[in-house]
Amino acid sequence: MRLVEQGYELYTTGNVVIRLADPQRYLDFGAQVAADAQVAAVFMAEAEERFGQARTVLPEEPDFAAVEAWLLRVRRAFWEPVV
Repeated sequence: MRLVEQGYELYTTGNVVIRLADPQRYLDFGAQVAADAQVAAVFMAEAEERFGQARTVLPEEPDFAAVEAWLLRVRRAFWEPVV
């Protein structure tokens, strides 16, 4: 449930929400799924419908050049030569 909700937020707004507004909701959902796996199937069917009706703000393709530049900056910042 958490990953679906975070994925939907990313898909529709472009933002990744890390801190959950109501973590107990997700714990309760997990307990419900443990008691009856059909709860998860219903949730996933509803989520699939929501995603199908939603419009994304994400671009068609990633900005590969920006990602590569970021990755190189991170590697340079944390690279320590082996002595």
